Amino acid sequence: MQNDLSVLQKTRERKMSGIVGVTDPSEKGRKLVESMLDKVSHRGSAGREIISLDGVTLGVVWTDYQGTLEPSPVSTHSVQDVGCDGRTAQASVVNGKLELIRDRFGLAPLYYGRDSERLCFASEVKALLAVTHDVNILPPGCKFDGNSLISRFAFQVEPLLDDHINNIMAELRCRIEKAVRKCIDRDEIGVLLSGGLDSSVIAVFASREAKLQTFAIGLPDAPDLEAGRQVAEFVGATHHEIIVSLGQIIEILPEVIYYIESFDALLVRSAVINYLVAKEAINYVPTVLVGEGADGLFAGFGRYKATPINKLPKVLAKDIISMHNQGLQRVDRCAMAHGLIAYIPFLDFELADYAICIPPRMKIKDGVEKWILRRTVAAMLPDQIVNRPKTVFWSSGGVRELLSVYANENISLEVFSRERTLPNGWIINTPEELMYYRIFREYFGNAADNPVWVGRTKGAPFIKTS
Repeated sequence: MQNDLSVLQKTRERKMSGIVGVTDPSEKGRKLVESMLDKVSHRGSAGREIISLDGVTLGVVWTDYQGTLEPSPVSTHSVQDVGCDGRTAQASVVNGKLELIRDRFGLAPLYYGRDSERLCFASEVKALLAVTHDVNILPPGCKFDGNSLISRFAFQVEPLLDDHINNIMAELRCRIEKAVRKCIDRDEIGVLLSGGLDSSVIAVFASREAKLQTFAIGLPDAPDLEAGRQVAEFVGATHHEIIVSLGQIIEILPEVIYYIESFDALLVRSAVINYLVAKEAINYVPTVLVGEGADGLFAGFGRYKATPINKLPKVLAKDIISMHNQGLQRVDRCAMAHGLIAYIPFLDFELADYAICIPPRMKIKDGVEKWILRRTVAAMLPDQIVNRPKTVFWSSGGVRELLSVYANENISLEVFSRERTLPNGWIINTPEELMYYRIFREYFGNAADNPVWVGRTKGAPFIKTS
């Protein structure tokens, strides 16, 4: 048992792991866990461990660790996927009972299900499908005790801050700086730099703490390439540009869909770019920072302008909690497919708690989204970056509607109409989404008949055929 405790203590200190497990301490349980770890081996090439205790077999893979590796007493036996940005997916054995916990935003993924005999869990769906087709998402901010889901967090949007704008900007600047500093775990770190406001803010704060390697990607003449180059020069980073073609994107679609475990059209569009830039970044740095989360905190999308101002805080909070199977899933899967650690400073809990309570009139002002964030960093970045309009990642990266056009050329409306209804009653929105679903089904088989873990983009394009 001491050896098991030593292993568990190590896994608690290692960062950005993948975790799996079954409520079966037998040799059969161990073999099941081994097969599950094989499915998430990309999440941790540095090592793996399997531990059986108190009626449960736990497994973990890791890419990185920090701190002492000396064993010490532990009262709660657990394996974790943890990171310095607050991400936590934890499986613990407490009094002989398995408990699962996920962080408040769902930064770290976690799924669970049952076969005929066991409760099972895994960091990715593909690992859970190795033992059962019963797939459930552990919701952000929740604990599952084997029988019941228990909410451990509710986003508080009130009271709104009642302070002078200068004080709010000063505090916001301080919290962003602190959040970025928490995520810098080495002397040299990467930033995925689109040249948009969010990633540029991360880059300018990170450049004060570490040597930077920045990465921008796009099709030829994509707006992100020029903007990323400009910001990288401004902060003194070593910059890398990845130029891709539509042919390359089409070729890697099966890989991307396998790793992100989704066929949602807009998610896949952004993921292909994210996947390719992560593939390049891992050649230079083991850790990158990304600007995800700022749009939800500061009302970055144009659609928020149509939201009644008094309802905006609750709408933003709801959208942030919904990111776990959309934007956050893209960030996690595209990075971890290559063993790359991706941190999300904007969703640091202390920063997010403060930002969500900034009055909405400071987030959208005079038709400008993220107004307070722009004002807060106005003196820190070039004007053209501070005032750059918000564009979605796949558009500013040059993908635009190219994948939609390609799908429309290869899937007729007759075929689309015939195949668009899934066995569970879901309706495929467009030929592009059907193109992705076909690939998705090749990988996930019958589980694709009822893919309850797949998030669907709110307001995504929809084609009527009758």
